Amino acid sequence: QYANGKLPEYYHAVNGEVEDDGLNINDDTPLYILALTHHVRATGDVEWLASMYESVRAAADYIVSQVDERGLVFCSAKDPRGGVWAIASWRNIIPSYTINGAVTEINAECVAALREAARLATELGRGNDSARFASFAERIAGAMNTYLINPENGLYYLNIDADGNVHTDVTGDEIFPVMFRICDEETGFRVISRLNAPDFWTSGGLRTASRNDPYYDPSNYSGLLGGVWPGLTWWYAFAAARYHPAFMVRALRSSFEHYAADSKKNSTVPGQFSEWFDGESLTNKGMRLSPWEPPRFLWAVVEGVCGLTLTHGLPCISPLIPEHWTWVGLRRIPYHGGEFSYAAVRQRDGFHIYSTVPVQSESDVHVLEEDVSDQVAIFAEAGVAVALRSKEQAVVLLGNVGSTTANVAMNMAPLLDSTSIYRLRVYDSERQDWEEFGTSQGRELAGLAFSVETQGFRLLEFTRSE
Repeated sequence: QYANGKLPEYYHAVNGEVEDDGLNINDDTPLYILALTHHVRATGDVEWLASMYESVRAAADYIVSQVDERGLVFCSAKDPRGGVWAIASWRNIIPSYTINGAVTEINAECVAALREAARLATELGRGNDSARFASFAERIAGAMNTYLINPENGLYYLNIDADGNVHTDVTGDEIFPVMFRICDEETGFRVISRLNAPDFWTSGGLRTASRNDPYYDPSNYSGLLGGVWPGLTWWYAFAAARYHPAFMVRALRSSFEHYAADSKKNSTVPGQFSEWFDGESLTNKGMRLSPWEPPRFLWAVVEGVCGLTLTHGLPCISPLIPEHWTWVGLRRIPYHGGEFSYAAVRQRDGFHIYSTVPVQSESDVHVLEEDVSDQVAIFAEAGVAVALRSKEQAVVLLGNVGSTTANVAMNMAPLLDSTSIYRLRVYDSERQDWEEFGTSQGRELAGLAFSVETQGFRLLEFTRSE
């Protein structure tokens, strides 16, 4: 980090050399604040936050210092070489190409960063900092929605450049104001729907630029003018979850499945996350093993599909799944120095959350302190189980991840005390109702089998009756 608070574009891990490529503002500075915030939310380490706060404050103050008279963060770089010397964007390695001035992507990231900096300041009792950062965040957000929205189509401009020229290019970068919740719901819906159109969409994921763009090039420039980047597809998935959960699932599935589709032709390795695909042939043109695509995928699944939001206190859970999905589950999530597991099931009266720790949710929450999933053996390829237990009760979610109805046998002997009496009831997702099975000894309930419809579940609730 420079003395003025800005983060460099490049850091040499061996000799400590740094380089900013002549950019007065870049994505590294807001992303630093967002990354640090995510770490604090995941670990709950307030002492570490206190030790790092001055660097956060410096970065946030630097962002504020780059706000122009309109209220927009402004990149003044105009190097004629273009590329890294004149692009303030994640798509910064396009030769002779410029994205400078008031850039929608950078402004969205800066709004998100200042909002988080304000929250961190509040947690540390820095009220003046919090108020200042929050005020500038909303000032920039308001300016974005005043100056950076194209009145002809209701979408965001790519940028208003350093010479005042408006760039109306519709690219994958439209996703940033939606992902960081800068826009209103109507605009967000419009962006998600526009990027779902055939000129952007392929069976392998989302193109970085429209097929109709005059600069469209699916094969060159690292795929940044029309290639398919799985990471962009997963940003889209995360942003789409609130508007079109089905689009989210399609986005997550398409790029992941493409890794295993005709690997010889596509130069991919099944299960291995490569970097980007040609926008037409969908062959891999980048690294076969990308370091940044796997975490983006997991982030979109955990914080998108499964609806986990990290906070400074209790985790917040609000699953964002299509109507035909009936359950999701996560196990052993690192959180605040420990870990927790949860399952969310769709019942007739809405979602119910079964968790090993207290959580915030608009759904009904049931806390069973111990994850005992490893004590349940499943004898069906399509069957999965999440099992939680408290002193008086055990709950087992039995889900079907296959494409057809599955007959699933289970061995739960380690889970249940063999001599204790349990009352068993089972929620059937197909019937959308509970079925009572009376009371039995644990040894009699150790081995059970159920027929479970595709994408359905059975929720087994064992309650001690002694």
